[in-house]
Amino acid sequence: RHCGAFAVIFAVKSARGDGVHSKGTVGIVRADETVRGKKRYGVDYVSLPIRDAAKYTRSLPKQFIAKSGVDVTQAFLDYARPIVGELPDTVTLF
Repeated sequence: RHCGAFAVIFAVKSARGDGVHSKGTVGIVRADETVRGKKRYGVDYVSLPIRDAAKYTRSLPKQFIAKSGVDVTQAFLDYARPIVGELPDTVTLF
């Protein structure tokens, strides 16, 4: 949701000529912050030219892929949770 919201913000800024890439993408970059003396993981959303999108893309490490090949491991969930925050409840359809 955040990437989509920032995509709209960057598109409006681009249309105004505010120095945002008109043919770009939203990048998520790590931003460590200190809150009440404790280091917390955070992210910033930046406008990137589309040619740079794959430049920083990484493949998912094998230890994050479940043996079944169609799920992720607890290690991935532990890694991703600070980035994505609380996940919504989902309904299993099958």
